[in-house]
Amino acid sequence: MNPISPPAPVRPRTDLLRVGLDAGQPYFLPDEEVPRSGTRVLQIFRPRAGMTASVHIWLAARSEVGRGEGTSGLGYDRLIDKKADT
Repeated sequence: MNPISPPAPVRPRTDLLRVGLDAGQPYFLPDEEVPRSGTRVLQIFRPRAGMTASVHIWLAARSEVGRGEGTSGLGYDRLIDKKADT
């Protein structure tokens, strides 16, 4: 019988959730921080023209509400009164 190994941690794709990960520490996100509809975190390069017509670019991050819970299309049975035959 093969022992079940613990699941591998999900590696973040960005540095936003990398706090302590390289030091071997897990990063926990409390359940109450994420709404039922989910959260999307976006990283966007933002340009800005300086006073001397030079262009400065930085990486901005913003979060927004997710797309909502998915639906499985699951339906429930219903009880319907049937008229008795007379």
